[in-house]
Amino acid sequence: YVIQTEHSFFISPFEEPVEPTVQFPPYPVFANQKITLGTSVKVYDGKVVGNADVQIGGSSYIEDGAEGNGKFTGGTSISANNLTFNGNVQLGGSSQITGDINSGGYFNSGTSVLVGGNIFANDCVDLGGSTNVNGNMDAGGNVSLGTSVKIFGNLTTAGTVSIGGSSIIYGLI
Repeated sequence: YVIQTEHSFFISPFEEPVEPTVQFPPYPVFANQKITLGTSVKVYDGKVVGNADVQIGGSSYIEDGAEGNGKFTGGTSISANNLTFNGNVQLGGSSQITGDINSGGYFNSGTSVLVGGNIFANDCVDLGGSTNVNGNMDAGGNVSLGTSVKIFGNLTTAGTVSIGGSSIIYGLI
């Protein structure tokens, strides 16, 4: 079976294509439960949205990002736009997020991560070494920056800041 949500058609080897009678959400991937996508998965023309946890395997690409009511776990070398989750957000090393990261819990990244927008977390933020953040960072808890981290915007936190060697914050703290 093939289900295409942009212009939804059901196709089966036993029947002619017909227009669906049920309206689908405007997302290529949507689930009321946990979503798990394997490695090297490509999602074009929309977001991955779930009412629970979302887990994306390494080397995957999500054109418009992901949203969820649970937590987000991404493998290494993830590429996506915005990430917005009510729970924790955890990214593997060498990932690239072109937009903002919004976490209802903590945010944790591996090494060499690039964030093109802002990071907002209601709890702690832990950035792995050689991570670059092109926007602002706002944490509700403590902030830990690994070695050679660069934040090109302002850093705001309700907790303490631990800065690794050779890390630079170009904005205000």
